[in-house]
Amino acid sequence: MSNAITLARLPDDVEPVLLSNTYQNGVTIFKSISELYQDLDGLFDFGAPTLPAITQCPSNYLNRAAYLWLNQLFNQLQDVLNDLISRFNSYGIVGAPNYTDTPQINLWQPKTLGFADYKININNNWQSIEDKLNGCYLYIAPYLKEGVS
Repeated sequence: MSNAITLARLPDDVEPVLLSNTYQNGVTIFKSISELYQDLDGLFDFGAPTLPAITQCPSNYLNRAAYLWLNQLFNQLQDVLNDLISRFNSYGIVGAPNYTDTPQINLWQPKTLGFADYKININNNWQSIEDKLNGCYLYIAPYLKEGVS
C-alpha cells in the first residue's frame, strides 16, 4: 500500500531552484503514480503500465530550453495523472461524499519566457497534483485492507 505525498514548494527566490524543484517533484509524482498503479494491479490484475521516463532539463539556466522542458514536463505529468484518474474511474474507485468520477486535472503551463508568474502557478500545480494523488490513496485504501471484498 502506498503513502500520501507532499511536494516541495517553490520559495520566493524561484530562479535558483526552479529546475531542480520541478525535476525532483516530477520524480516523486511518477513514483507515486507507479505505486498507485501497482496497488490497482494487485486488485484487478490488469498489468500496470510502464511510465515514460522523466528527463532532466537540458539546460542549467532559465532560458528557452528550460521553458520548453517545463512545458513538456507539465504536459507529461498531466497526461500520466489523467490516465491514472481514468483508470480509477473505470474501476469505480472514487471517493466520498458523492462517489462520482474523479475529474481530470488541468495543469498550468508556461506561456512566456518571463518567469515572474511561475512561482504561484507552479505551486498551484503542486497543490492540485497532491490533492489528486492523495485523493487516490484515500479512495483505494479500503480495498487494500485484508478481509475487505
